[in-house]
Amino acid sequence: QGPYRLYGENNEMGIVIIAGSERVYVDGVLLVRGQDRDYTIDYNTAEITFTPSQMMTAEKRVFVEFEYADRHYTRYSLFSYNEFGIGEKRDVKLRVNFFQEQDLKNQSIQPELSLDQKQFLSALGDDLGDAYYVVADSAAYTPDRILYCMKDTMVDGVVYPSVYDYSTDAGPRLFNLSFTYMGPNKGSYVLLRSTSNGRVFGWVAPENGMLKGDYNPVLLLSTPKLVQMATVQADYHFMEKSSLKTEFAFSNYDQNLFSKKDDRDNAGFA
Repeated sequence: QGPYRLYGENNEMGIVIIAGSERVYVDGVLLVRGQDRDYTIDYNTAEITFTPSQMMTAEKRVFVEFEYADRHYTRYSLFSYNEFGIGEKRDVKLRVNFFQEQDLKNQSIQPELSLDQKQFLSALGDDLGDAYYVVADSAAYTPDRILYCMKDTMVDGVVYPSVYDYSTDAGPRLFNLSFTYMGPNKGSYVLLRSTSNGRVFGWVAPENGMLKGDYNPVLLLSTPKLVQMATVQADYHFMEKSSLKTEFAFSNYDQNLFSKKDDRDNAGFA
């Protein structure tokens, strides 16, 4: 039943599906999105899961049309070129180029960032490898959904707090989780089994301080970026066949506009 991951035109994984743009066909029949219909889709992780009303078998043929974005923010670009001549014979010429490309941090496209997510990114600085945000939404119990409860777990005398455990009990507070594949031994959860309602993940304890899972209940957030470059070129013709040319370049690259941390190495000169 899934989830099945959708990829970009060039097999890129980090894409965001444009909400409502998908058309899902099974054996040529157009399906309807919804928990109580044919399928559900996570636009942020680009994954489709089929519901029990649309049972998947090896004989089924699935075709999906969709639009996607690899940009997570509204972006604008600016370019300027200017040339100046100084002197009666324009003996000195100045050429100035300026380029800027900037994401608008308060105009996120997919996902629309919450205040908590913006505050999370503001504390990261340029360490974008840690931009994984825990995705755990409170949910009411329904028997046809994969839900988890949070509890403390003890293994070999060590207490691990805030562990998510698959639950079919309507009593505790339940969460709907979205898992992301982190790579071998880079996560704390493993795939236990696939059911008609989706995939069930389970927590595994580290061994000797090393992670033993492949998944985490997180979403990789993208930070808004700023790129600037300016060049100044000067030509001085001090004799008929002699001249002097020089050029200076300046660049500024901010990997996270939400944070002032690690901004000391943004600028460069040449």
